[in-house]
Amino acid sequence: MNEIINKKIENVNRLVTEVEKTFGEVKKKNINISWKFPTKHKEHSKLLECSKSLYTTILQHKQTKDYKKNISFFACKSKFCPICNKIKTNKLSRVMYEKITQLQNEDAQKFLFLTLTVKNCQISELDKTIKKMNKAWRNLWRSHFDKENRFNGFIKFLEITFDKVGNAHPHFHILLSSDRKYFFKSNTNYLKTEDIAKLWQQVLKIDYTPIVDIRIIKPKKTKEGYIKKEAIPAVIAEMTKYPMKDTDYNKLNKDNMVILYNQLYRKRLIASGGNLKVSLAKVENSNQLNEVNNIEEWEKIAYIVMKYLKGGYAITSSGDYKI
Repeated sequence: MNEIINKKIENVNRLVTEVEKTFGEVKKKNINISWKFPTKHKEHSKLLECSKSLYTTILQHKQTKDYKKNISFFACKSKFCPICNKIKTNKLSRVMYEKITQLQNEDAQKFLFLTLTVKNCQISELDKTIKKMNKAWRNLWRSHFDKENRFNGFIKFLEITFDKVGNAHPHFHILLSSDRKYFFKSNTNYLKTEDIAKLWQQVLKIDYTPIVDIRIIKPKKTKEGYIKKEAIPAVIAEMTKYPMKDTDYNKLNKDNMVILYNQLYRKRLIASGGNLKVSLAKVENSNQLNEVNNIEEWEKIAYIVMKYLKGGYAITSSGDYKI
């Protein structure tokens, strides 16, 4: 009996250590970003309160005896929070991969990775620039991509980076799906990179040729041959990375952070359509790192409460271990 108890405690401690490591590193980034805002700004306290307490339930499968952790916490859901963004990224990556795998199996779709850019702008011009980009994308999709049956669906991400002097560089990363016949030589509707650049310039109504990049997502070649779908996870990881990196915030002062907050207020950074349309509501509103399916197959063996105190997480409460 003692061996069973010790084994369970050992596994619980291992999972708790994983939680502490995972959240501890990102919580430090979260705190650093919170101090980029003035102390009276609501985003400052909102970020500080995010994941201050972690409620970790350790579960054991009734048949296989495998262990799993389920973590819940207060999530600030701020666009600037690396913790909430990381969780959203994990969940969104899984949703996207499931959707893409389904399409590959059912419709034999091919996928492309498109990047659309505009010139850098001042942070105070971000709101106007993003609205212009979104309107241009809708026209591009409806008039040239969807209407001409070139592409079947899209998932679009807005990413914002900053140069050394603090100017913003908003750009779109877009995953496109298409039929295999789109790539046939006989297809007169095929668009080269320069064709898309001209169309993007046209819908943006600008007097310069914007930088555009599009490439087919190909399976990687190994010594054993081609590995189907191997390239897809890498593209999903690239697309779902944080809309703004925490390292970019170091280029901004407190005044610029307040301006950035106001410019991005109520802005949606992700959109989807066509056969790649996915439900983003559950992803965006989640405050759980893990979700356990078929909960009736698992039983709770420990309940750990951790709080962030003096630069790290510490266990403040622990439930009984069931045997």
